Amino acid sequence: MRGEVLLGKKGTPVAIGNLERFAADYERDNNLVELPAVKPKNGKKVAIVGSGPSDSPCGRAHQGGFDVTVFEALHEAGGVLVYGIPNSVSPRRSSEKRSTTSKSSA
Repeated sequence: MRGEVLLGKKGTPVAIGNLERFAADYERDNNLVELPAVKPKNGKKVAIVGSGPSDSPCGRAHQGGFDVTVFEALHEAGGVLVYGIPNSVSPRRSSEKRSTTSKSSA
């Protein structure tokens, strides 16, 4: 089955996705997320189109001292994390927190 690993030939499979989600949620819920250092402003501006998970260059540009402006066509930031993944796969609460965390780091 997709997303599962067997513990040898005998044993119960482990759902890796559930472990990853637990680890990420635990880190976020217990304020263990450490944001990287941000360089002083360099006076240069950068525009990013879209606010989905692939906008990681936005965070890197901000960390590099650039003034970043994000242009988003939809009502909420987050792209596929908010609009493309069904709640049965990724609960809305987690998507909102992921989006908020990425916004606060940019």
